Amino acid sequence: MSTPFAKSAVLIALAVSFSIHAESLSQDNDVETLTVTGSRLAIPSDALAGFRQVFTRADIERSQALFLSDILPTFAGVDISNNGGTGQFAELRVRGGETNHLVVLLDGVQINDQAQGGVIDLAHIPLSSIERIELLQGTSGAQWGDGALSGVLSITTMTATSTSHAISVGAGLNNTIHANAIQTIVASDYRHSISVSSYDTDGQNISAVEGQTEEDGYYNYQVVYKPSYALSQTSRLTGLVRFTEYRTKYDATDFVTTGLPIDADNFSKGTKQTFKLSYSKDLSQYVSINAEYQNQRDEVKNTESGALSNASETDEMRYLAWVDINSNTLSLSSGAQLTEIDFEQSGPVGFGDPNQTQVISSEAFFADSAYRVNDDFVLSASTRLSQNSAFGHSKDFTFGLSYQVSPVLRVFAQRGRASKNPTFTERFGFFAGTFQGNPELEPEVAINKELGLAWNTDNAGIQLSVFDTVLQSEINGFVFDANTGGFTADNITGKSKRQGWQLQSDWQFDTWDLAVNYTYTDASDTSQNELRRARHNGSITANVALASVFDLQVQGIYQGTQLDQFFPPWPQPSEIVSMDAYWIINLGLGYIIDQHHSFGFNAKNLFDKDYQDIVGYRGKERMLELNYRYKW
Repeated sequence: MSTPFAKSAVLIALAVSFSIHAESLSQDNDVETLTVTGSRLAIPSDALAGFRQVFTRADIERSQALFLSDILPTFAGVDISNNGGTGQFAELRVRGGETNHLVVLLDGVQINDQAQGGVIDLAHIPLSSIERIELLQGTSGAQWGDGALSGVLSITTMTATSTSHAISVGAGLNNTIHANAIQTIVASDYRHSISVSSYDTDGQNISAVEGQTEEDGYYNYQVVYKPSYALSQTSRLTGLVRFTEYRTKYDATDFVTTGLPIDADNFSKGTKQTFKLSYSKDLSQYVSINAEYQNQRDEVKNTESGALSNASETDEMRYLAWVDINSNTLSLSSGAQLTEIDFEQSGPVGFGDPNQTQVISSEAFFADSAYRVNDDFVLSASTRLSQNSAFGHSKDFTFGLSYQVSPVLRVFAQRGRASKNPTFTERFGFFAGTFQGNPELEPEVAINKELGLAWNTDNAGIQLSVFDTVLQSEINGFVFDANTGGFTADNITGKSKRQGWQLQSDWQFDTWDLAVNYTYTDASDTSQNELRRARHNGSITANVALASVFDLQVQGIYQGTQLDQFFPPWPQPSEIVSMDAYWIINLGLGYIIDQHHSFGFNAKNLFDKDYQDIVGYRGKERMLELNYRYKW
């Protein structure tokens, strides 16, 4: 795609012409406000200069899905690589970026695991407590800080709006058992929501190597508590406590004969703890002040053949204070953030010493603004100035505009810069005989341009966006080091690119609706196409209301051909292999008996398609699950 913006201009011109004839179908401007993705400001969606997708609680319940990694592939612009079945590592790449180029927020708290290379393992996030999922694509570093090169994924847990209780239990193939309980309480000045969930399965065989048959099981337990207390009519305290514990079995790698995964007595055990305490006070109709403390702790221990092989732990603390100013024409949020990250890595001392204790700190000043020039035209700008103890200062920014061409058509444009500092693993990680970190790495920088349109009527909605991102100083984590005979990380000389276009569409009919998403992505560094990024991917989802008690969802997810890198035993050189394209068909069926009782049936990979996202590892096999829910 050599001239994406020229092509986009033609598409937008055609849409403008068409919208003149579609005004009879128009509706009032969408005044739904954003939660936390597009800006720290609660701005109307018609002011957003970016490609945004939303998954609500109703969408989650219709899908009957249990984990976040099961529903994100339906989003446009997303590649997910599954390292086997439920609970195995699930990588998320957005618009051709790396897995750690996406900031993931849980109720505004960044939960990327800094001890695991800054990625977020989506396999460990159950959906039982989630109210809303938003994905905003494009550089978002000015709004959300270090790492948001390809976008931000915001997860919002349930907020109590009434007093209610619900319990659900379910079972499925592979001796799978799951249960959760949810309570919401509203009592005068105090309210809370609390969710407790558990999931246990024998799992599936994750190795695609013939003769390997061991099932790799998974266990997940989570508690989410979200309280809120009104101190007065103008001030409020809110909090968040989340605790997740999991255990995942995994295979070893045969470094001697095949270079592929083989059955082994290995497992990972980890905990994730999230804490937030926020204070807000309205000083006037237009001005409010806010202060917040956030803490994210991640701990992972890997055991191989009965002995601890390695362990890592991070403790990330953030202190924020900001002021919000809102008027009819101008919205402004400005403040400061202090961050400290403590990192520990430990393991047996063999060919080298993996033990590390590191601390990094940073200070940042940020400002987000949206100015409504008139009823149709909105300008937005965000900036962040950061000072890091290891990498010095950086400046990220985003400028955007949104223009309502007609009652049914809005066009938007954006330009932004975001930076990402090297992770602890890239700098100090050590895996005996295979990888040694490089403390001399430089930060990555992404420059993004985007042009798009949003077309909405009473029964249809379309988003189309063309993007062009240049990545400078990309970090390659598979650089051969002749001195050690293993691999290390290094910055790539030159510029990498991520170009493409994406489409999201929704169509409403009398008793059913249809969603069609598609993305074309051309991602390459200076020498080759990037790994584990498909040029073409998409999804089709149909929701059908059968009578008044059945809801049926049928979904097809397409992942195009992509490349991966295979490392055969030494001294053979690594090789690039092509992974075949595939379709996955999912089905969800809900049956409502009455206001208290309901059943759900979930079929993932209904036709048991045999596929691979990663060389040697099976994709998720067919899973059938049945659950019952009681609410009062």
